[in-house]
Amino acid sequence: MVKKIKDLIIYVIIFCMLSACSSPEADDKESIANEGIKGIAPPKGCEIINNIEEFNNIVYNQEYNKNTDANTSFYVSNGSADAGEGLYSVCSHDWLVYFDKNTGNSDLLCGKPDCEHTSQEECNAAIFGSWGIQYYDGYLYTVESDNFTLKRISLDGSEEEKLGSLISVNTISTLGSSGCTINWVIHRGYIYYCYAWNSGMTEDIYYLNNSNCIYRKSLDKNSGPECITALPVLSYLYECQFIGAGSYMYMIVPTEDETMGRLYRHNMESGKLEWFKEWGDEISGVFVNNNKIYYSENKRDEQKTKIYCYDIETKEKNIFLEINGLVGKMKHDNDFIYITYTDDKIKNTKISCNIGVWSWQGEHLADIPIYNGLNEQRKIRLWAGTDDSKIYFKCKIPIESEEENIYGLRLTFNVVMEYVYKNDILDGDYEFKEWKEIVKSS
Repeated sequence: MVKKIKDLIIYVIIFCMLSACSSPEADDKESIANEGIKGIAPPKGCEIINNIEEFNNIVYNQEYNKNTDANTSFYVSNGSADAGEGLYSVCSHDWLVYFDKNTGNSDLLCGKPDCEHTSQEECNAAIFGSWGIQYYDGYLYTVESDNFTLKRISLDGSEEEKLGSLISVNTISTLGSSGCTINWVIHRGYIYYCYAWNSGMTEDIYYLNNSNCIYRKSLDKNSGPECITALPVLSYLYECQFIGAGSYMYMIVPTEDETMGRLYRHNMESGKLEWFKEWGDEISGVFVNNNKIYYSENKRDEQKTKIYCYDIETKEKNIFLEINGLVGKMKHDNDFIYITYTDDKIKNTKISCNIGVWSWQGEHLADIPIYNGLNEQRKIRLWAGTDDSKIYFKCKIPIESEEENIYGLRLTFNVVMEYVYKNDILDGDYEFKEWKEIVKSS
């Protein structure tokens, strides 16, 4: 009996020693997900490096490629994409519309001869319940609501192909679930995304159906998803930002109950996740240009923002801009930097935020108001993106009569494109222009 007790004591001691030996490895992993997860655990992610000095070097060409790199000025979630000769936009989350840059004309992107554009099953322009749109390497891509299926569409709308579901598990629902949403972008052969599928904002079901994790999946139809990392428990998925740059996918991962977060980047060559740990967890926007990282750090208590510039080669960091207000997402092109921000001036107005336009020398050139509600022209104006000569805005106009229904569909809003000439921004005096030549579908 005594021997059995001794053996049991020795077993317990060995078990505790083994547990103690394994804990440093878990700490070194620097998991984003909160410790002490209750309920459903997330899938395992990739290795995380949290020391800038230990980040892996890259070897591939880092120059921007408009065909294979994520667009630096368009938002996938806003449902607009630039394909060179034309713009594409989703009308009321249901119908895909093409805008010709040369003529200003627009029409439904169907590509089927003699199609009456009335059947959701037969009309190629019908992409009901879609989540965003992106141009990539000669095609348009969108994500359908049906199991978050990735779909590829030809630029003339005549062909489409489903590339499989982005969810790798048999989904279930539970009490307290909060519906479905997805955030995604395509960059250099992969789609990066995070989704919530019938999960909830409670610890026990936050990771239900492998929700609230960041994945990537090759555009190859037969490939499966790879988990990059889990989001922190109770963080807002829709605040997660993806910014592709060269061999990296930069990601702002929101902290719990916050719209700001930490900056990570997935090294597409090493397969490791690199965390800019020293930069804190109040980052609200980021972009990369000419081997420099620009990121915004909000100070809510002061209602001010500092935008830093970090040189990847020299590892020097300096303050690039200081803004009186709180900064959101940031975009850029070869000419300007575009910063979404709010300040005291727009309080008690119909303006939800401003798109501030800055030169690369840090000069504030203009503020373009953005309306999430109706403005004086009965329009909901949203940011679309830019090209070499124009800044584009997606406008939703409520339909109040049959004559106003320019596409002849069952819609509550028409979608038109407005634009501002970049040269007018430099002159200090700009006006919104609208493509008015609408080709009504027959």
